[in-house]
Amino acid sequence: DSFPPATIFLAWANLEWGRLERARDVLGHYLSRRVKDDGSFDYYGPAVAEYGQVLALTARYVRLSRDRAWFEAHLPIIRRIISRLRGLREESLRRNADDPLRRGMTPGLPEADYHNAEGEWSKVYYAGDVWVCRGIREIGYAMGDLEPGPNAEAERLLAEAASYQGDICRAIAVAMTQTPGFVPPGADSL
Repeated sequence: DSFPPATIFLAWANLEWGRLERARDVLGHYLSRRVKDDGSFDYYGPAVAEYGQVLALTARYVRLSRDRAWFEAHLPIIRRIISRLRGLREESLRRNADDPLRRGMTPGLPEADYHNAEGEWSKVYYAGDVWVCRGIREIGYAMGDLEPGPNAEAERLLAEAASYQGDICRAIAVAMTQTPGFVPPGADSL
């Protein structure tokens, strides 16, 4: 029950089938028991995309169910995940300020099978970044939907997601100058 894709797709399927209570239970169980204090998942090799998928799934559940109480109860955990991702992105912005292929990209595994491969934890995979960006954006929208009036945290997340999206688009555009007509998996694939 710690394999992120099993939880993601089970909860997502339940949402699509209108089984909101089952989706809530599956997602709540994972968030409560499998997210560590540092915001990482308690699994040997979570893919960076899975963090974004869990955030996007959480936002989808909240927007469909309008379950403010559940969202507020799990918000501290969600914030830990976002904080972890934000830290990785901020480090990348500092470390890769002059590298248009990696600037602001979140390093991480493309999937668990790579967890023992040399240097994989520090590689950039654009699909992972797209999911992380989407997850942050969707949580921002969910926060804004549930709060009447201005919501500074939601606005900050949406602004961060817009900046992140800009970095992703620039990185992919630069990468495609080296591989015309093909989007490489990431900066380290060129």
